[in-house]
Amino acid sequence: MLNEQGQVGQNFDAIFRLPMVKLAEKGQHEPLPVAWQRLREFVHRRLPAENFDDPATLDGLIAHSGGHPRDLLRLVNLCFQEIDQGPISGQVAATAARRLTNEYRRLVQPDDFALLARIDRAGTDYAPVTEQTRRLLYDLALLEYNSYWWQSHPAVRALDGYCAEQSRLALSADELSRS
Repeated sequence: MLNEQGQVGQNFDAIFRLPMVKLAEKGQHEPLPVAWQRLREFVHRRLPAENFDDPATLDGLIAHSGGHPRDLLRLVNLCFQEIDQGPISGQVAATAARRLTNEYRRLVQPDDFALLARIDRAGTDYAPVTEQTRRLLYDLALLEYNSYWWQSHPAVRALDGYCAEQSRLALSADELSRS
């Protein structure tokens, strides 16, 4: 029996990360329907569809999770912390998304925003492996998808520092195109 318990312990001892579910190809806005459906099913196995006021409410949570299953469940949990009864509304989901964004605010350093914005604007082959990117990947501020491209977590992309850096990069690109 001890040997079996030891083996079972070994099987579940390792800490592992769930893979990210790619919601769209990098830089594209067209959703991958199968991925979205699987994440809806993932939530509905834990919470029936009637607990959402509208299917778009759940889709908003999925989008804000970036395809990260644990963050999707964390968002649903944050929704429950916001309501006493009734279905989860779009307003409640937006509040949960803001709360998740605030959690990521503590993980991202001011000098990370420039790197994250560059990674998001670059193609799928831009992946500078540095201590900084390793930290961002570990903290899940930077998500890695199975086809080995990186993208900032949507909660990070909602932060003011990130938005400012994206605007700065867009202005720089406009200036280059004019010259």
